[in-house]
Amino acid sequence: MSKHWIYILLIVISSLACEEEQADLPSVEERTSEAIEDLRDELTDPTNGWKVSYQPTPESGSFFMLLTFDDDGNLNIQSDISAEEGIYFDQTITYRIDAGLSLELIFETYGVFHYLFELDQASFGAEFELLYSEEEDGNLIFTSKSDLFDQTTIVFEPAGTNDADLFSREMAQNFSAYSGQGPQFVIGFNPSQQLYLSGADISIFWTVNLLKRSLSIDLAGPGSSLQEVLSGSYQSINQATGYTFLDGKLVLNNPVNINTGGTSFSLSEISLGDFSETGPELCLGSGDLTPNYSATVTGAGTGQINKSLFNSSGLTFEPTQTLFSVNIPFIFDDSLRSLSEEGSIAGKLPSAAAFLMSYGLEDDTIPENSVGFYLEYENDSTAIYLRSFNPTQVGNRLELELLDEYYHTDTVQTGEQQALMEITDEIFEGGSVYAYDLPIRGLTAWHFYNPCNRYEFVLLR
Repeated sequence: MSKHWIYILLIVISSLACEEEQADLPSVEERTSEAIEDLRDELTDPTNGWKVSYQPTPESGSFFMLLTFDDDGNLNIQSDISAEEGIYFDQTITYRIDAGLSLELIFETYGVFHYLFELDQASFGAEFELLYSEEEDGNLIFTSKSDLFDQTTIVFEPAGTNDADLFSREMAQNFSAYSGQGPQFVIGFNPSQQLYLSGADISIFWTVNLLKRSLSIDLAGPGSSLQEVLSGSYQSINQATGYTFLDGKLVLNNPVNINTGGTSFSLSEISLGDFSETGPELCLGSGDLTPNYSATVTGAGTGQINKSLFNSSGLTFEPTQTLFSVNIPFIFDDSLRSLSEEGSIAGKLPSAAAFLMSYGLEDDTIPENSVGFYLEYENDSTAIYLRSFNPTQVGNRLELELLDEYYHTDTVQTGEQQALMEITDEIFEGGSVYAYDLPIRGLTAWHFYNPCNRYEFVLLR
């Protein structure tokens, strides 16, 4: 046989062998089905399910969960999220595993992951569809599907027999009480808290995002009251960190170093004790008590977490040589109804067009400290009508002692002085308002809140 025919014979034999080998390989559909079943076996294998500390974004806190999968596509989720009357504490939904470019774990029916996904108009960064990455040291590693960059990693770790004891659901539920008695006008406004450590005589102020579980530590200093802290040598901190509730503690993602009043310690976790509604009044004499948690910090002793209205952004509101003003609709009652539309301004001073305040103004005619209105009459004439006050400012809290001293640029019309007195008495009931910076592009603005009647208003400089 010639070499030519030998070569042809070898090619034919080789081709037949390859075809036989390919015929033995499972199809793409079979391999996909096998991969899905392998992942399902992994998910259903642990006796106690999986524990997950779910952190949707690097800036947010974590949500402790226990996940238990079964072979029939059911998933039991236990979490510490107290929203919607605690329905997410223990919920069974359905799941499925799909195979696209990679294996996908999809939580089908609405549950806690969907709730987190929808926070902040679905911009929070949470997921209910996860991409399977790998198994590593007994853990299952997933990544977020929708994050184009910096994908979130979610680690499923086999749960232990007693891991359910780590839940601190009551603490999470109690913390939601701190959201009451505060401004409503600004969407997404975060309430403030004060941790006072009595042994060290140190106060720490922060704002808390109760939905996303993050703290923005504002400042710390010696003293139990805001006036004591701000009058001393306090420490500006301005550090943000996420937190989680775990095993009776509020645990910070990133420790915060406190160094003030001769005391130094690292604030990494706070053990929470007794909760009550016996905290200090935000409006003195009202009888409206606030949330209070007893707390212990390693290295700093025991103390209390109280509700506060302090925010250092309001420190930018200070005496100035210009008038503060705002269009008349931006004065609201406790239901955010404008006083100029259906409230006392509409009924008693319908000619009011703008709200005015002078604070530290040096002027030969207008009082140094006064509040009132710019008036526009039907005959096209205008006037300014103001009432004087004595101010005392502590941090972002402005106390006003309203006086029976009035200023006007035109002849007072019948009933206007009485109307001005009654309206300003109403707006400033209790004598104090709290200022907060209001970020509006191109403007210098503040948002004010009165804790005694829960009225709010805006001022621009």
